[in-house]
Amino acid sequence: METSRYIFIHLEDLLYSLEEASAMLLRACKRGSPFRLQAVCQCAEEALLVLDSCEPEEQPIDVRWIDISEVSPRDLPALMQERWSSGFEPVGSVSSAPGEGQLKRYLLLQRLKQ
Repeated sequence: METSRYIFIHLEDLLYSLEEASAMLLRACKRGSPFRLQAVCQCAEEALLVLDSCEPEEQPIDVRWIDISEVSPRDLPALMQERWSSGFEPVGSVSSAPGEGQLKRYLLLQRLKQ
């Protein structure tokens, strides 16, 4: 039985479509036995997503990448609390490499079954 899945997403894919990248991760969580997002690790221009096997009630019902480029670091806790109260939990964040145009930052969230 598969206990973990590893998915790489190039950061340019997030620039292209946050919605498509989010939908792809949700499909990966629902394909076959249930999985949930456990972690995101940035590796240069790619994000490594770690999905762990879980019970069906622990599987996310929604996955979202959100652009937090315009959110100041001091305002990030309030944004995360707002999302938490909506049923989302943060998984992690990634950012584009400095020196390659405007810095972009993204936060990955998942909402679990309630």
